[in-house]
Amino acid sequence: MKKIRIGITVVGKDSEGIVASFTNFIFQREGNIERVNQNVIKGLFGMHLEASFSKEIDIKEFDKELQDLGKKIKMEVSIYHEFNSHKNIALFVTREPHCLEALLNANAR
Repeated sequence: MKKIRIGITVVGKDSEGIVASFTNFIFQREGNIERVNQNVIKGLFGMHLEASFSKEIDIKEFDKELQDLGKKIKMEVSIYHEFNSHKNIALFVTREPHCLEALLNANAR
């Protein structure tokens, strides 16, 4: 099953209910919160939230609703998204062939 992952960054003046507003927004759209990191420094609130969705969602509509929520609670909001697909990886090994051979053999098993 394909998943979509969405990262949300929120910045603005600290006030009550910011985290609840965004986590409830995700919950209402049947999302799963993967990570949340928040800080308040000298009255400035910052949060990065990552959520995943198993069902298909309209990214443009999601972004619009999220921006509307941000305006309502006077927060600056930005998002990014990625579809769960195979990741590209880079593999660094020594000159010795046994490192790469061990990984390839383990993968074949």
